[in-house]
This record gives sequence, C-alpha cells and structure tokens, in this order.
Amino acid sequence: MKRLFICSSLFFILIICSGCSKNKYPIDTPYEFTCIPGSDEWEANSSVAERKAKNKVPDDTVKKMTATALVQTYLDYPYSIDILLFSDESLGYEAVKAENNVLQELETRDDAFKALYDKYLSLGNDDMQKFILRTIMLSGNFVMTEEDIKNRNAAKNDSFIQN
Repeated sequence: MKRLFICSSLFFILIICSGCSKNKYPIDTPYEFTCIPGSDEWEANSSVAERKAKNKVPDDTVKKMTATALVQTYLDYPYSIDILLFSDESLGYEAVKAENNVLQELETRDDAFKALYDKYLSLGNDDMQKFILRTIMLSGNFVMTEEDIKNRNAAKNDSFIQN
C-alpha cells in the first residue's frame, strides 16, 4: 500500500512538472499567409474584405505565438501598411487593431514592446516596415519597462522620421 502511494505520488509530480516545462508560446515562427498579391487565391478574392478575411490568422494560432512571431506576422500581413493611411498615428493604429487579432494579442504580451523595438532596430532607415513598427510602438498600449520607455522615446525622436 505504501509503495502504491509513493508510486502514484511520483507519477502525479511527474505529470505536474511536465506541464510546467511546456512553453506558453510554442509557435516561434511567423504565420504564412496564403492570400498574397500575385497568388491565385488573391486573384480569386477580388474584394479587400474577402482578402482580409482569408488572411485572418486563426485565434488559436495567435494565442500560441511568441511576441517576436506576432511582430513578424503583422509585418508580413498584406495590409500592414493600412496603419499608415490615417492622418493621425493613433487613429490608424486603433482602426487596424479593431480588425486585426495579431495586434490585439500583441497588446496582451509583457514582452511585446521589446519584440517590436528589436525588430525596429534590425531594419534600415529606408524600410517602410520601420515606419509601421514606429506607429505601433507609439500608439499601442503595451506593458513597458523603464528601458522600453527610453527606447520608445528614442524611436519617437529617430532622425530618419524627421527628415
């Protein structure tokens, strides 16, 4: 009886520990969109609404992606540039976020700003994606460390934007 108790206790601890070691966000690669400019699927769906619907990342996938994968997924989204089509950055961000579950999920992550800023630093000054990331960093509601706040201010004052 004592042996059974010890074995079952060890088994229970093993199950708990194996669950603890699993990564909360196991997907570390960006989502691959299939409805992209030039593809047959793009041509088959002629309206913007149809194309956006085809490019919605499944919610269960978004919830499993790392912040870095979410950032790259948004940048790969065929309509990512829509965020820049507004006269006010915040309005553009909020309008796009309302229909984009990737940006919605990104705002829930503690490491989102770091992932955004790391990607921002990796891009050249003439890269349109840098403008997109800057808009997201300045307009999103992210949990930020003191270092993140300094980096946000640095992005806000980045000289390539002011030229």
